[in-house]
Amino acid sequence: MSKSSAFIFSLCLYLGLTQPSLATYNVKIKPSEPYAYPELPDVSQYNKEFFYEHLDKWSDKAEIALERLPEQHLIRRYRLITNIHALSKAQGGLPKVLVVSDGLATLQDISNAFPNALVQSNENGVDTYTAKFPILIKGDAALLISEGKELRLSEERRTFLVGGGEFFVLSGTVKSWREKTQTPSTWTGNKKDFRPFYTGWNGSRTYFYNSTFESLGYNNIKAYGITITSSYLSKEELKLMPWIRGNKATGVLMKNKFIDMYYGFYCYKAQDIVILENEYIKNVVYGIDPHDYSDRLIIAKNRTWGTLIKHGIIISREVNNSFIFDNVSYNNNRSGIMLDRTSLNNVIARNTAYHNGGDGLTIQESDLNLVWDNIFYDNKQHGINVRNSQHVRLYDNTVFGNLGAGIYGHINELREHTHRDLELDPFTTKVSIDVRGGKLLANSGGAINVRDFEYAKIAEVMLGENGDVPGKPFKGDLSPYNREILNSHRKNHYLKLSKTIEEE
Repeated sequence: MSKSSAFIFSLCLYLGLTQPSLATYNVKIKPSEPYAYPELPDVSQYNKEFFYEHLDKWSDKAEIALERLPEQHLIRRYRLITNIHALSKAQGGLPKVLVVSDGLATLQDISNAFPNALVQSNENGVDTYTAKFPILIKGDAALLISEGKELRLSEERRTFLVGGGEFFVLSGTVKSWREKTQTPSTWTGNKKDFRPFYTGWNGSRTYFYNSTFESLGYNNIKAYGITITSSYLSKEELKLMPWIRGNKATGVLMKNKFIDMYYGFYCYKAQDIVILENEYIKNVVYGIDPHDYSDRLIIAKNRTWGTLIKHGIIISREVNNSFIFDNVSYNNNRSGIMLDRTSLNNVIARNTAYHNGGDGLTIQESDLNLVWDNIFYDNKQHGINVRNSQHVRLYDNTVFGNLGAGIYGHINELREHTHRDLELDPFTTKVSIDVRGGKLLANSGGAINVRDFEYAKIAEVMLGENGDVPGKPFKGDLSPYNREILNSHRKNHYLKLSKTIEEE
């Protein structure tokens, strides 16, 4: 730095016109290079016949028993019951559970065996079954809720549906049921209020097709509504329970409606789950929330809207190698779609997210993700928000009419996140983006606003009316380079700004 430059810089600091920084950026302009479009999974195999083919594998009728609940180790192991006293009071004695093993059972089969435990009635041509006790499906068994059948899980009796077997809900209905009012157990606003739930654990296979799920779940681990989860089981546990499979839980959920759930979907250590063509309607915390260490998921062609507290779709904590495509997410209280906490190597493609209270897409502490051919518009914050994430590729997206920037990139030390376990959720305060193609139009906070970045590549983006200063659509640390970036566009080149540290 020359003496005159140093004097001007010091004067600006004294007058409060700038902030001290050792970061500068190297500018390179090179010819644009072609890039490969992502290959999205083929989902054509998933249809009505797919579900019935899996159901047809079951031929034997199950055994059904009413057993003492405290003796069911895995219900305790998965911490599904945190208040045994409340359950005892609800049942009026030592808690019991309906146990299905060694074959396939229907709701009618269970009701025939224990008519006072699963009470059958008919309402307007619909066969309803009200569960007075929780239902456990062992790993060697399956449950079928078929067309025109409705399972009502009693809230007052603190019932639930769990297990490690196979669950088929095919054109049926599962509801949390408030017997006092003979209505679904709608959200009260208190996250601690018990509501019945569904949980499939190790080895379970969940097959939901063309069905309705309503008012399930509350704020208790793995009791959030619809949960597919796996957990480490010791050799001793597996010997005691030979009917449980040691492999991870999975499932296919297609063409269903999920209404007023605490979480519309949650998974933990699951794999190869397919969430396809469902609708998530006014759920409480999240619409779709795959979580911790889940892998190879497909989340495609869903509609998530009206989420009351947070996001329409979120993957968080090492949800890797997954595909989120052709979804529509709107009118959610926070972001339409979010990637969070070291979720790597995911493809976010051809989604539409609009009119959300946060961003269209938020990426936090998650590297090496591809965001391709999406539409993000009319969101109250940014179209795309990238925080503490590196090597994020943003290709051919259309981002317009957002109240923040079209693309916003930044670092954050997260000092205010005092609840964060840095060993469980480490992160690096670095951000880098590669923006190619697409359109950035009429975003109030500018086309691209990136601060303190490692590198930013920008190429062949259509621009129009971004920000409040004509001819200066690029903000933050890009502000001094507006002319270079715009010139590189006209030459069919890409511009790369990369950080260097000045020598003292």
